[in-house]
Amino acid sequence: MARDVARDLDDIFLGSAAKYTSEQIIRESGVPEDLARSMWRALGFPDSGGEVAFTDADLDALRTVHALMDDGLLDDETAVVIARSLGQTTSRLAEWQTDALGRFYVHREGLVGRDLAGDPEVLAQVLARTEALVGPLQHLLAYAWRRQLTAVMDRTLAQGEAMAEPAGAGTVGFADLVGFTHLSRHLENADLAALVERFESVSADVVTAAGAMLVKTVGDEVLFVAPDASTGAEAAMRLHEAHAADPDVPQMRIGLATAASRRNQPTQSAGLQADHRSRLSLKSCDVFMVL
Repeated sequence: MARDVARDLDDIFLGSAAKYTSEQIIRESGVPEDLARSMWRALGFPDSGGEVAFTDADLDALRTVHALMDDGLLDDETAVVIARSLGQTTSRLAEWQTDALGRFYVHREGLVGRDLAGDPEVLAQVLARTEALVGPLQHLLAYAWRRQLTAVMDRTLAQGEAMAEPAGAGTVGFADLVGFTHLSRHLENADLAALVERFESVSADVVTAAGAMLVKTVGDEVLFVAPDASTGAEAAMRLHEAHAADPDVPQMRIGLATAASRRNQPTQSAGLQADHRSRLSLKSCDVFMVL
């Protein structure tokens, strides 16, 4: 009899197999139907129709939201926003970790070229390794989230800003690699993946070390924010220097822009004109982008 992989995954990640339809879980949770469906879609999942698709873990999550709303800690709109932020963040995280851990496991166990889904022995190994990782990774995720939340709250309170108000002046930086599309057409998939991984890893380290915050990396693109133009410029210069040292990484271009504060202070931006063969020059201006 073929192994029910979907059932195995539900047991490993969610603690039990699916046993509720959407109507049943909404009724059990006490959450209004429109809100429950909006939150499910905000998490990034399609409507399930009348299928049995939900577990006790799903029911527990809905009951948690219901309790927070009863206590006045959330309203409908905020609950959906929180669900969307969790969905978008954890979707990317799950893909990233599955890819990284999958490559590590395949090479370490000598499974290159094996049919991971069609070979019962290999499938059993993968599921066993996955089950062993769930608890520790969940702990690390909660730890990292608490650390990030601490840092964000600390920055917000240090600036003396009311959390309901928009943030003051800040610098946004965007960097990408020149000619990356052309380069990607001439690289083997493995070489391209290694280049992108190295680019993202180095960029994340450099931006954080400069005092800025990485928003996201997508292939050959990096988006980051900094509390001021000086920090943004520092992050940009360090990005250029770091990637210039790698002969496999194409020339980088970076744009910086600083938004006006809510107190109508003058807008300033550190504009950058640079490539790997020239020095960076900075100048103050309203909005300046490197193209």
